[in-house]
Amino acid sequence: MEQDYPKFEVILVDDGSPDEETSDLLQSWEGEFARRDWSIVRLDNGYLGRARNAAARVARGEYLLFMDDDNVARPFMISRFVRAALSSEADLVTSVFDVFTGTEPPDSQTKPVERYLPVGGILSFSVVGNAVGDANALMRRSTFERLGGFSEDYGLGHEDFELFLRAVLAGAKTAVVPESLFWYRRNSASMLSVTHAEANRLRSLRPFLEGLPAPLAELAVLAHGVAAASCFPPEPSVLALDNAAHLSAEELRRLDHTDPDAPSAVAIVCKALMLSNQDRIAAGILADICHDENLAVESAERIAAIEALMMLHTRAGDTDALQRILDDQLDLGLSKQSVARLYGLATPTLFENPETHTVGIAMARRQLELDPDDISGRLVFSQYLLNDGAIAEALPILDEALVLADREYLRLRPDIGRAVAQQQFACGMDHFAHHGRLENAPWPEAALFRKAVEQLCRAIQSGERPAITLLPEAAQRIRFALEAFARPTEAQ
Repeated sequence: MEQDYPKFEVILVDDGSPDEETSDLLQSWEGEFARRDWSIVRLDNGYLGRARNAAARVARGEYLLFMDDDNVARPFMISRFVRAALSSEADLVTSVFDVFTGTEPPDSQTKPVERYLPVGGILSFSVVGNAVGDANALMRRSTFERLGGFSEDYGLGHEDFELFLRAVLAGAKTAVVPESLFWYRRNSASMLSVTHAEANRLRSLRPFLEGLPAPLAELAVLAHGVAAASCFPPEPSVLALDNAAHLSAEELRRLDHTDPDAPSAVAIVCKALMLSNQDRIAAGILADICHDENLAVESAERIAAIEALMMLHTRAGDTDALQRILDDQLDLGLSKQSVARLYGLATPTLFENPETHTVGIAMARRQLELDPDDISGRLVFSQYLLNDGAIAEALPILDEALVLADREYLRLRPDIGRAVAQQQFACGMDHFAHHGRLENAPWPEAALFRKAVEQLCRAIQSGERPAITLLPEAAQRIRFALEAFARPTEAQ
């Protein structure tokens, strides 16, 4: 809005941003945009090529100037671009630009960390890298339309380089403004930092393959490969993300010491992609790993891929896709205990979302059916039921956990088992409540039992007390559990 050139319109494209703050900001701008006869276009996420093409269809000017939201224009940017285009009669005008880092916009005191000097339409160097210029460039509309606009590959960069090379190969005239017209922001979450570098470079080779005779096209590919291997450092195996801290230390260690093409490494990178909201790319890669016939059904690599794919669908609330994944694992031969553990990974998130809460309860019940010896799963499920105030439904499941834990306690303490057989104690929990806990004897999943009992006490104190029918043995075990894990006032 501070440009010294008055005759321009702005087409702002929201490419499916999930950020509520962004949505609120765009909504606050709608009045100003309407007053200026500008446009805000909202799309589902389709990546830069599709977003820019959508903007070009709406724009009305003779020239198109593309600009990303992380760049910062200098006040004279548009006027210099227009002057260069008119004086040179160029179809494509790029410029020198300065690179900055960080989240704060540059000012008069900002020193560039790098200055990029494009050379325009010199094809020889473009085999190695982008010498034409940044996407923040001016292109004649008729040239843009004749070329068909940007390609719309999802999840890749270099769409600007690809279009510029097609323009040069098609005979378009290019020009470079030898002055920095804008600031280019570089950070670890920028698009080129989170997309596949080799795939990006291969995208920029397509114009050579399409526009040159076969021998020259092959030579271009060969030259590109040799230059990339000798001039550029290997790409890191882990994506450079601001939120890479969400990867565990073990995951980062495995990435450092594992073949980057190994399924386990790919699964971790897919997790990083999901943390960067690149869900569609991650889903496709993970699905391939899950159905890789070369991987054993119970292999760590395959299980890691399944867990990551489940995380994706759970976060999206896509319970149908989640259920299909879990059903497939039984059909493919994964053990019931392993599938039950996968159910256990999904249910906590489903419980917390009101829209998927009912599905979470159904999946929790299925988890317990698959693994009848799962103590922790029963305790977690009983806690969620108690949180809903469903005391009558929770108590039988809590008692199932008590029976399993009691059995394990007696297995580890044969002397107590004999005492129970001689009716000195009603059960293992009877001994633990009155003797074992005072002796610091270990009780299976004691921490989870304590949480479940505390939740039971809160549920009873905060709501109506429903009529509950329990077998005498079950009621006795729960009374012992209250004595063992609740505070005296709560147990009473």
